[in-house]
Amino acid sequence: MTRSPSVCAYCGAAAIHMDHVVPKSLQRKYHQINGKKLPLELAHTVPACGRCNWFKGTRRLVPPSWEHHVPELNDIFSGAPFRVWRGDVAEPAYSEVHRQW
Repeated sequence: MTRSPSVCAYCGAAAIHMDHVVPKSLQRKYHQINGKKLPLELAHTVPACGRCNWFKGTRRLVPPSWEHHVPELNDIFSGAPFRVWRGDVAEPAYSEVHRQW
């Protein structure tokens, strides 16, 4: 049985990684503040190509398929808003979102 290749959730290229849409650092911070884990549907990973995974890093960027989660994520996490990103570093969504450390 052959496995079909995964497609990057951000740009559509061949995916070789799994990206935590909500960075693990934010998930830990949420746990420390609220004493509970982030809701499971917000802690999932998505397939990502190496380029998108590298450039996204810990930025508050979500793939287009997660657009419906943006209002909820922005309600949960203060600071820089989450934005939909399609894998292009020239997009305003990329340059307007700060990296979270």
